[in-house]
Amino acid sequence: MKIIFLDNDGVICLPNNWGSRFKKKDVENSVYSRFDNFDKKSIKVLNQIILETNADIVISSDWRRFATLDELALYYKSQGIIKFPIGVTSIFDHKKFVDEKIITDNYVIPSMLSLEIKRSLEIRKYLIDNPEIAKYVVIDDLDMSVNACGKYGLTNFIHIQNTYEGIKKTGLKNKIINYCYFTCFTT
Repeated sequence: MKIIFLDNDGVICLPNNWGSRFKKKDVENSVYSRFDNFDKKSIKVLNQIILETNADIVISSDWRRFATLDELALYYKSQGIIKFPIGVTSIFDHKKFVDEKIITDNYVIPSMLSLEIKRSLEIRKYLIDNPEIAKYVVIDDLDMSVNACGKYGLTNFIHIQNTYEGIKKTGLKNKIINYCYFTCFTT
């Protein structure tokens, strides 16, 4: 199984789309009125990656805090994404992560962590809970690389540095596809 851990804001929902939810004339509190539109060119690139790799999507975006997986799946479909997300990462819970030994004994988890490290740990938990995942790539505008997060960082990581380009930045599509095909499983 191949997984794309996907953030939304800055990756497929770009700053030029932010605020689009306020322009929608939709039923109040529906999922359509809670979220901004995705960038059409970014969706095209994501769909090409999905077609090429047959990877599944797991949402690591904070959007998972504001909608159920079913609501997010419907929203993805409404925005033109050809594959529904199959899951979401859990929300970081310091005690639970330590009690369930999500982090190996070599790690000492400070009680106050950066957003990047928390998201990295949430993805690690998903990987541990789903051992059938053979390959994965994380795409996010938060820097969760080993260079930025040290021992908590992720190796199979694509950092979106320009949130105005997101996933459509030249060269990223091939880099993502390579992770889905050639990178061995590492956490």
